[in-house]
Parts: sequence; structure tokens; C-alpha cells
Amino acid sequence: MSAVGEIGASALPSSGAGRLPVRRSLLRGGTLVLASTLVWHASNFAFNSVTARTLGPAKYSELAAAVALLYLASPLLVSLQAVSSGAATSLTVAGETDRIRGTLAFHLRRLAFTGALAAGGIALASTAIARFLRVDSGVPIAILGVGLWLSVLTHCQRGVLQGTMRFGRYAASTLTEAAVKIGATVVLVVAVSRTVESAVLSVAIAAAVALVVNTALLLFLPAGMQTNAATSALARHRGPALATFVLLAVLLSADVLAAKRYLPAAAAGVYASVSLSGKVVFFATSALSLVLFPHFTERRQHGLDARRELLAATAAVSACSGVLAGLYFVVPGAVVRPLFGGAFGAAEPYLGWIAIAFGCYAVVYLAATYLLANGRWVGAAVLAVAVLAQLAGLYSVHDTVGHVVAVQLVVLAGAAAALLVTALRGEGDGEVAT
Repeated sequence: MSAVGEIGASALPSSGAGRLPVRRSLLRGGTLVLASTLVWHASNFAFNSVTARTLGPAKYSELAAAVALLYLASPLLVSLQAVSSGAATSLTVAGETDRIRGTLAFHLRRLAFTGALAAGGIALASTAIARFLRVDSGVPIAILGVGLWLSVLTHCQRGVLQGTMRFGRYAASTLTEAAVKIGATVVLVVAVSRTVESAVLSVAIAAAVALVVNTALLLFLPAGMQTNAATSALARHRGPALATFVLLAVLLSADVLAAKRYLPAAAAGVYASVSLSGKVVFFATSALSLVLFPHFTERRQHGLDARRELLAATAAVSACSGVLAGLYFVVPGAVVRPLFGGAFGAAEPYLGWIAIAFGCYAVVYLAATYLLANGRWVGAAVLAVAVLAQLAGLYSVHDTVGHVVAVQLVVLAGAAAALLVTALRGEGDGEVAT
């Protein structure tokens, strides 16, 4: 970790020469986060590859629908991480790192109680949810409720690692959860029981182990009391963060739920493989947002404009997306068959187009988190319009896999253009009201 974990208020001097250490630290931290995030997403693909081959298209569509519900709940997780990251960054800039541990412990206790109640509510409603999604049993939904409860706590912890720019420890947390999830999947799904319930249980086990590991990774924080300033900051930014990430999650996951709802079981399974393959484009670049979010927040607090960094990140995302989309158009079979098997061959014609769609989503995510870091609600407003367009499109046009892909492409491309223009036309970061 060394220099990566030591970025603080003095890390942003105004001189050009002084920025070099910051850029090097961000590059090193970004490399750590990028590598661990790629491993994390690789673990997700290994999870889906193993379960798709083991369960077959029809049962895999049930698992995909259940996991999509977790994605829809992810706004709570990601917003908690973002708010926790912002509070930790603010305390670090103010020289009050001794207040971070006490503040984190206070909020973890409250989240543990609230999360337990939520998990119980999900368990009670699991049968009704399963019936709506045409899933055979509510047990996987109930297990996901427990996994969600644990993930609430782990994401709050990771937010502190992100906000203090301890990217080495952040990477260790991510890698541990990824490894445990794959190990549990192999043992439970392949060796013990080839069921959707076993697959979902492996996700909950990985979250439980991550909670323990994160607790150890946070021991570097000095002991201290909570601070009212950080607590009020958490409350102040929770609304914008939650709204932003709720809308981002709907854009990311509504297609799989619509496919499960409207398409035949086998076709829904094929679309789930199409959508997951397209999300590779977003997953491959998502580490940029993780690294840049605290950087955007810190520059804003120093009254500095970060639109140049936003443009550079957008260019990098677009280049990566273009390469992957080209690969999908040229050799789609090299993606589908190794990951999901021959039963999913019908997904191949749609891969290039869905890659472009989720490349646009990657730009949407980057621009939305930039606006959030700058305390601007307009990003959530643009996302709300995009979500309404997506839901209307999926409700009206959903008869085939191709129709769902077309809706995603049109909506996500429009949202990317609107959000990027909104972010770049805004005033300097230091002049934006919170």
C-alpha cells in the first residue's frame, strides 16, 4: 500500500510539478483496484459459467432472475459505499482520521439491525416474489435476503477503504470475496447439489467471509470517537446517492427481469447469457469509477475542476468498449460457447450489439458518479428519464431476444449522451452547490 494509502489533504497542490505524485499514486492505486475488480468480475463469470452449464437454460433463467433482484438491491449497497467513501475522504482531508473508526462502528450497528429486519421481510415475501417472476421456489429469494444483509455491512466497510484510498486493502477485500464465492460454488453446486438454492447460498457465504476479513483490514484505523460532522454528512448525501444508484441498477438489471417475465424459459435463459456477456464491457471498466470517485470528491472540496479527468476516463472507457464490441461481432462463439456451453449458441448474433449497449452504460455510470461526487442532483433526473424510457420500451417491445437487445441499445446510448453533456456543461466543481 505505502504511498497509495497516504493520500490526504496535501496530495493536491496547485502546482503542476506537485500533481505528479498524485497521478502516480492514483495510477498505482488504480492498477490495484483494476486488477482486483477484474478478478472479481471474472469470479462472477466463473460463477455464471459453472451454474449455466450445470443447471441448463431453463433453471439458469431462474438463477439469473434471482441474482438480478440482488442487482436491483445493489443501489443500497453502492450508495452506502459511496457515502461512506465520501465521509472518510472528508475526515481525511480535515485531518480527523481518528474519528473514522468510531463513526463507522456507529453506523454498522444501525445497519446490522435494519438489515436484519429487511432480510426477514424478504423471507416473508419470497414466495410472492418467486411467483411473480415464475420461479419455482421462494427459497433462493430468502437466501438472497440474508446475503443482502451481509453485503450492506461489507460495502459500508469497503467505502472506508475506498475513501481513505487504501486501495491495497480494498483489493484484498475484493479478492477474498471472489475466491470464496468460486470455491463455494464448486463445492455446493457441482459436488453437493445441482440446484438454484445451492448457487445462491454460495453468494451469501462469500459475503459472510468478506465481513470478517474487512473487519481485520480496517484495524489500521486509529481508535477514536464518532464525529457529528461525518454523521451529518452521511445523512446529507444519502438521498442523492441512493437515488442515483437505484436508477443505475434498474438500467443495469431490468432487461433480465423483463426477459424472465415475458419470454419462454429457454429464451429467457439465452437472453440472460446475452446480457451477462454484454455486461463484461461495463465490468471491464468499472474500476475507473471506484478509483476516481474519491478523487472527484477531493478535488471538489479543494475547488478544482475535474472535467478533464472525466473526459480522459470517458475516452478510456470508450476505447475498451470498442475493442470488446469488435471482438463480439467477429468471434461471438469464442465468448458464448466457452462460458455457457453449446446450449446457449442462439445468443451469438446479439453479442456485438449488447456490447455497444453496455459500453454506453459504462459511460452512463462514470458520468453519473461524477455528478454525484459534485453534489449535483441533475444526474438523478436524467437517469430517471432514461429508466422511464427503458421500462416503457421493455413493456411495449419484448417478444424476442432481439427486441430486448434493441431497447437496451437505444435507451443506454441516449442516456450516455445526455449524462455526458450534462456533466461537461456544468460549472466548475468548486462552485456547485450541495
